[in-house]
Amino acid sequence: MLIFIDLDGTLFDTYSLNPQNNGEWIYAYASAPLMKGANETISELNNNGDYCIAITQRGVNLGKIVYDISKNAILSRIKPKSNIKGLIWKVDNKTKFIVENHEKINHTIGKHYPFNQIVLIDDDIDTVAQAAQAGFLGILFGAKSTDTTSKLPPNLKIAEDWNEVKTIINTYKCVNRENQI
Repeated sequence: MLIFIDLDGTLFDTYSLNPQNNGEWIYAYASAPLMKGANETISELNNNGDYCIAITQRGVNLGKIVYDISKNAILSRIKPKSNIKGLIWKVDNKTKFIVENHEKINHTIGKHYPFNQIVLIDDDIDTVAQAAQAGFLGILFGAKSTDTTSKLPPNLKIAEDWNEVKTIINTYKCVNRENQI
């Protein structure tokens, strides 16, 4: 599977640092810890042949320093470094970017991923809902399941933590395999 992972509040626990404005976000990556279980889950997904890419809207107006800090933070905290294959940065709309660049991304990776094999993990409900509408598996990170969870589309899931992310992705893979038989 091709898995896109948001930075703020999904890969990095930047919210615990309570940055005050957009300018402070660029430094939050430099010291923010990874979310608990993120490294282990991403490592396992990578070892299972999944392709993980960090993606963010952060820094659209701030320039190259945001990219450098983000990239260095990922490279210094994800072990081994090869578990995150790249950083797609400075996109206005993550889902739109993936849809519009779908063939280009597949070509760059050297493997074809249909939309039902693409996952977007984010802590923003609107982004995750757009991903589900586009046909991806959208995982809303950091939220708790509620009574309304059963009313969600089947490809929009809620994960409170990275262990739940791993379970959702593994279950989704099994369901996709069974549907192909």
